Amino acid sequence: MLPARNFLSFLHTDLRVRRFVKQKLALAAVSKVLIERAWNSIRVTIHTARPGIVIGRRGAEIERMTEEITRMSGGKAGQN
Repeated sequence: MLPARNFLSFLHTDLRVRRFVKQKLALAAVSKVLIERAWNSIRVTIHTARPGIVIGRRGAEIERMTEEITRMSGGKAGQN
């Protein structure tokens, strides 16, 4: 369970991450973006009809998105 004092900052960060993913993958037919937090990490799960666009060539696009989400959240990001 996350402390209540961090809830507001986590909520704003999650909304920023969700907006970033939706804008970045506008052509990838994203149906759902799940954001999970555990201790000091964040996991973003993207449900899409076109995974090739999300992953990119040799995983380059997913790596760039992981780095950007890590920077936005200020910590560790897991990928799924």
